[in-house]
Amino acid sequence: MKDLISSPVCEGVDFSYLHWSNLKTARISVSMFLSLEKETASKNAVLASLLGRSCAKYPDFTSFNKKLYDLYGMILCGSVLKSGEIQILNLVAEFLDDRYALHGEPISSEAVKLLCEVLFRPKFLDENSFEEDLRQEKNQLIQDLKCEYNDKKLYSHKRCQQIMCKNERYSINKLGTIEDLMAITARDVFSSWQDVLSKARVRIGLIGNSKPDSILSGFKEEFSKINRSQSTELMTKIIEEALEQKEVEEKQEITQAKLVMGFRTRFAQPSEDCFATFLMSVVLGGTSHSKLFLNVREKLSLCYYCSSVYDSNKGILMIKSGVKKENLDKAKSEILKQIEIIKNGDVTQEEMLAAKKSVRSSFMSVYDSMDRLDCFYTEQFIQKKIYSPVEFVSKVENISKEEIVRAANALTLDTTYTLLPNT
Repeated sequence: MKDLISSPVCEGVDFSYLHWSNLKTARISVSMFLSLEKETASKNAVLASLLGRSCAKYPDFTSFNKKLYDLYGMILCGSVLKSGEIQILNLVAEFLDDRYALHGEPISSEAVKLLCEVLFRPKFLDENSFEEDLRQEKNQLIQDLKCEYNDKKLYSHKRCQQIMCKNERYSINKLGTIEDLMAITARDVFSSWQDVLSKARVRIGLIGNSKPDSILSGFKEEFSKINRSQSTELMTKIIEEALEQKEVEEKQEITQAKLVMGFRTRFAQPSEDCFATFLMSVVLGGTSHSKLFLNVREKLSLCYYCSSVYDSNKGILMIKSGVKKENLDKAKSEILKQIEIIKNGDVTQEEMLAAKKSVRSSFMSVYDSMDRLDCFYTEQFIQKKIYSPVEFVSKVENISKEEIVRAANALTLDTTYTLLPNT
């Protein structure tokens, strides 16, 4: 595995190449970074979905999928991600490495051509030609939002984020809202496409054994035709400590209460303190050896599950748990007690080693999947320093107990959200 190699394509567009020769497939991703805004979130989400299903040259399901089939079953899809207060529209192609083509076909070159057709000459250039496609994708994203609502573990996590970050862009769902999705028109999609091509920061990533020069030149030619003079400024607002403690209770038709506690951490990318905060979160509630799991869940049996997750892009830490209604107060108290224990320096060598071992296992497994590896680098794209999984693990393994204690002492409780049964 070689290091990531990057080079500019044009203003606001960069190309990254990771040579990976031990698989029979390759991957090209086009990731478009935009400020996450309420007015555009749903439109951009629909745009990403539409880009992955057709283009003007192959406008229907049959012709588009025949083209993919002819390229040895190439996979091409569009999706949307969220990183801090940034929305990422992702267009991905995975295909057979050129070495394994039966007749020496240049599959990687054909993949670039098809990606460019999809991105630069989409079907919706003719606004009247894709009403049914638009209806289907809107309905699918609406169903995705309804699924989030029905998954109460996920819903309560996101609801706590919304309350905690009420006046911050971080509270916006990457898919927007059902109401906004329903209102999207063909003209909206066309306008969003124009804005994305001209204003989004773009990362083109290649993973595999393909020759990067031909792929880079293909995208350079297409982007040279676009006016890229107004690139979007990408920022995530970081609030270092909680100014007040919010407590919100809601009720729904559920059997198990959900308790989510949101903390400000003071540390977010690109701060080096993120590594200590990340490891502190693992020690606190990231593994089956963590303090929350062993004490709140196992020893005291106060929760069905209890874990912590740290978002370094926003600088917040969330503790999530499923609790019997009668145990809520005890669970809150014990969770806060475990945090105080770390703040007071009560972290054993065994806990440190278990947490670091877990981090190593998790991050080294990123190399087992092109999708995970690509996402790993994509999420770091706008940072000043980009780490490989190996470098990330090395940083974490060098963290001391004192640094973990310092990270814990930076925590301030912002929001406690409880989702209760109706009865």
